[in-house]
Amino acid sequence: DDFARGTGTQPLVVVGETGVGKSALLVNWGLQYQAEHPDELVLTHFVGATTMSRNWGVLLAMLMAGLKDHFYLKEEIPKDPNVLRSAFPNWLSSVSKKGKVVLILDALDRLDDREGAQELIWLPAQLPENIRMVISTMPGKVLRTVQQRNYPMLTVEPLLINEAEQLVHAYLAQYSKQLNQDQVQRIIADPQSSNPLALRVLLDELRQFGDHDRL
Repeated sequence: DDFARGTGTQPLVVVGETGVGKSALLVNWGLQYQAEHPDELVLTHFVGATTMSRNWGVLLAMLMAGLKDHFYLKEEIPKDPNVLRSAFPNWLSSVSKKGKVVLILDALDRLDDREGAQELIWLPAQLPENIRMVISTMPGKVLRTVQQRNYPMLTVEPLLINEAEQLVHAYLAQYSKQLNQDQVQRIIADPQSSNPLALRVLLDELRQFGDHDRL
């Protein structure tokens, strides 16, 4: 929230390991922010949601289509990738004079690793003041690129023991299920339970296991 309300010309990078909750954080924050700021445009792109979403040209075209619809732009979206890349900064500069825009780009590490996609050659090093961008990535080529650009970062940390315990109780309660305290302690003592995705997979298996005596 502080970043989105602030000023600056660099994206905020959300970083963390697989399953730690980067996508969940971004989608929930994006929905909440849009509800609280209905006069601002929030555009979200989840790389890997579809095969085409992994293409950096498709990503830019999607963002530009959202800008075109919201701000009633007359310019046509270029079809040539090179023209698209050169036009993108101009579009951002143009719409920044019309209103506030928040761009959320999740899992850039899943972009097809060709044509400099993961080196972020398509992403302007600096953004207009009225454009706020939040991106996420795992450690790898994209992270090294944003580190070289000195972008600010937010690290999503693994669950603490008490957070894992809260998740166990809350998740199972959705299905009117529960475990005894010894079972809960055994689960949260396992290092893998600090990863929300791993913990959820385990809990989902347990809630569907039919034989309580063999649980």
